[in-house]
Amino acid sequence: MPPRTVGLMYLLLIDLRCCSSLSAADIVLWKCKRATVGVIFGATIAWWLFEKSELSFLTICCDVLLILIVVQLIWVKISGLLNKQPRQLPELVLSEEMVNNAAASFRVKVNNMLMIAHDITLGKDFRLFFQGCVSPVVAICYWQFLLFCNSCLYRNHCFGDSTC
Repeated sequence: MPPRTVGLMYLLLIDLRCCSSLSAADIVLWKCKRATVGVIFGATIAWWLFEKSELSFLTICCDVLLILIVVQLIWVKISGLLNKQPRQLPELVLSEEMVNNAAASFRVKVNNMLMIAHDITLGKDFRLFFQGCVSPVVAICYWQFLLFCNSCLYRNHCFGDSTC
């Protein structure tokens, strides 16, 4: 049994003895409390990071990858100065078979999509045609609702008007 300390890192560690088969259901149902607290804490930190930096998820991912590339470059340069052998990076090679399989799979999906579009155009699938006609109307109504809400928010902040 590990010693009882009150450190934050100790509270967030997953005790694998009680959660040997850790799954998403165990975390959601609070069966392994430390894992659930860790997930909530991690999500809160991620939300705080996105909220304070006002950056999107993709921007932060690109920044992290760029920092990792710079660290790798610095590591290689320092190891060259210290006459140490740098770690070998694996050679990434796409086989012709893998590319052909991906292209064939993509071709099948595009052909299915074109067949569905052809059926809709000829009127064979009225349900999908109706969904395609109704969706833009719903999107336009939603967009107008958002414009109304934004104008109310603008009036509330700028003029102190509370009529909306």
